[in-house]
Amino acid sequence: MVKPINRQAHNPQSNMPLRHAQIPAMVADVAVIERLCRNPRLLEQHVLLLASRRPTLPELLHVVAREPRWMRRAAVREALVQNPYGCTGMALCLLPTIPVPALERLQFANEIHPAIRDFSRYLLQLRQIGRAHV
Repeated sequence: MVKPINRQAHNPQSNMPLRHAQIPAMVADVAVIERLCRNPRLLEQHVLLLASRRPTLPELLHVVAREPRWMRRAAVREALVQNPYGCTGMALCLLPTIPVPALERLQFANEIHPAIRDFSRYLLQLRQIGRAHV
């Protein structure tokens, strides 16, 4: 018996949602993630799935971080910082760009590196001092 072809799955014009179950086959290949991140049809929700995926490889998170289109999104930067499989150095570089509400959450996050938590607290203190002098 021949299975019917799912036309929507083969239609490049379709806006099928990307789910966690679809990511593992792509995650192993950095080149695929690079192409995916440059795809103009890719949505922020898809990039958030890639950035928050656990377990993952740090190289794949770096691919997302190198794309200016996605680094303009605070939610993507926050997901990269919160991912314990990411590089601590990258997370520390991104922290100054994270909004205050996210920094408040990060200072108590147990799954991230202690240096990231400590730097989050420090940035919050600096921003509070800055508000006091305005």
